[in-house]
Amino acid sequence: MKTIKYLVFAALLFLGAGMSATAQENQQTDSEIKNISKAITANQNNLDAIKDQVKDFVKNNKKSPEALVGLGEAYLNIKDTVNAAKYAQMAISRDKHYGNAYCLLGDIAVLKDDGGAAAMWYQNAKTMDPMNPKGYIRYASIYRGRSPEEALQSLEELKKVLPNYPAESEAAHFMYTARKFDKAVLYYSKADSTKLDDDRLREYALASYFIGNTAKSLGISKYGNSRSPRDPVFNRLTFYNSLAAKDYATATEYAEKLFTASDSAKIIERDYLNAGHAYMGLSNYAKAIEMYKQASQINANDNDIHKFLSDAYNSENDTEDALDEYNTYIKNKDNSTANDYMALAEIYSSAANKAQKPTDKIKYLQKADSVYMDIASKFPEYKAYGTYMRATMNSNMDPDFKKGLAKPFYEQLINIVEGHTTKGSNDDAYLKSAYYYLGAYYYTQGNKTDGNIYWKKLLDVDPENTTAKEALGIK
Repeated sequence: MKTIKYLVFAALLFLGAGMSATAQENQQTDSEIKNISKAITANQNNLDAIKDQVKDFVKNNKKSPEALVGLGEAYLNIKDTVNAAKYAQMAISRDKHYGNAYCLLGDIAVLKDDGGAAAMWYQNAKTMDPMNPKGYIRYASIYRGRSPEEALQSLEELKKVLPNYPAESEAAHFMYTARKFDKAVLYYSKADSTKLDDDRLREYALASYFIGNTAKSLGISKYGNSRSPRDPVFNRLTFYNSLAAKDYATATEYAEKLFTASDSAKIIERDYLNAGHAYMGLSNYAKAIEMYKQASQINANDNDIHKFLSDAYNSENDTEDALDEYNTYIKNKDNSTANDYMALAEIYSSAANKAQKPTDKIKYLQKADSVYMDIASKFPEYKAYGTYMRATMNSNMDPDFKKGLAKPFYEQLINIVEGHTTKGSNDDAYLKSAYYYLGAYYYTQGNKTDGNIYWKKLLDVDPENTTAKEALGIK
């Protein structure tokens, strides 16, 4: 039952003191209740000190159920359930149709962790004072965790008797606290957003985000921005949702607002990561690197940051830092995939293409070759691919065929492909490349006999290959 106690009592506090009095309570009564409540709170450790003050209050308000309930609520606030119940019952004796008195008894039961008794008193409030929304809301609060449907039924009853009461927002709130975000969005969509307070508006925006409706969440968060421009939740959601929409300019704008122009914002790792992604989208790689490094300061154990940094450095043509970060990523990652190694090899290959010095070009191609060797050996399903890429890297190191660096790898590739029991989607392409290379290599070496063997093989898989036809003298 403790779960009921804490969930429900928290809900009661959230509903606030503003719900504790009906519209009929006059200003004088409100003032008297506030004064006696302050006195009780201030003297909660020595209530005898104010017994005469309480006695006078009761004497002056003995015919007012509103005042008596207010007194009872003051005692409940200091967890004096005995006096709270005393004045609730006194209020009922004055007016058995005063729903707030029954609600007070229900609140006492909640504090005692008696959900069944609480539900009974709230039901009594609904029955005896059907036009008072408080009983319906309190009753719903009891069931929102264990039976959201029962909670919704109570709020639907409220809507029937008070059609203009914003019961939809209450229903949405209960669904949100029950983590039924799809239903929360459904009910919030029926409510007037302009009449939602910021707490409920945040729930609406968050629930929409949680169910993946980033477009709706963006619209709500932007409206929240217009009302509360320094609210960190609205700024964060406009930032995140804009990133999802690939509106990188807006995303970075609100990322900066989150970082520098939000009240009491607790910045988390994901904020910096998403900011980095947004700046990458704007091709502002220096800023992206800054954001990723900030994320790493919050969580140095997030290995993915090394990959993000590598991408940013590589985009900025900082090859060495890109390689350092990506190698760290692979080193730290458990069960690295073939795609991880492919990405690393691509960095080396790209660096080779950008290299100005021939020695640097060879160095990067050799590194790429080494990675493709790992792919071929570590991942059997990628053996053909890894071997093909090794042949390609070595061919790039020996473009004029003088050393025949790619020859052993193309020969291996042929053996691999020809050994397949089931033809792979790339097998013909691999064979075309291998036969072409070996035909050209042998012709370059002056060995037309062996060259012709491979030109003929090439025509078997590519009958219209003009190079092979020319080499064989076929018109």
